[in-house]
Amino acid sequence: MAECVECGKEMGFVDRQNAKGYRGLCRSCSEKGRNVSAGLDDKTIEQVNFEKRELNLKIEAILLTTETAPNLNITERIEIVTAECAFGMNIFKV
Repeated sequence: MAECVECGKEMGFVDRQNAKGYRGLCRSCSEKGRNVSAGLDDKTIEQVNFEKRELNLKIEAILLTTETAPNLNITERIEIVTAECAFGMNIFKV
C-alpha cells in the first residue's frame, strides 16, 4: 500500500488517487497544507468547523415528508419542485 509522504499513513485506492494530485500527501495532510497556505490558524479552522457542524445540524433537523404522513405536526409548508428527465437513444430499436 502507498503511504503519505508527510505522516506515513497507509492510503487506500481513493487516497492514492488524491495523492497523485497533491505531491504524495493524504487527504488530511493536503487539507492542512491548503489551510496553512490560506493563512488560517488553528483557532480559525476550529471556528469554521464548528460553524459547519452547526449548519449541518440545522439542515438535518428539517423534516421532508408527504402531506399524508400521519401524526406529524406540520409547522410550515414550502413548495418543493422536482424534475426528472430520461433520454433514450433507441439503441434496441429493430
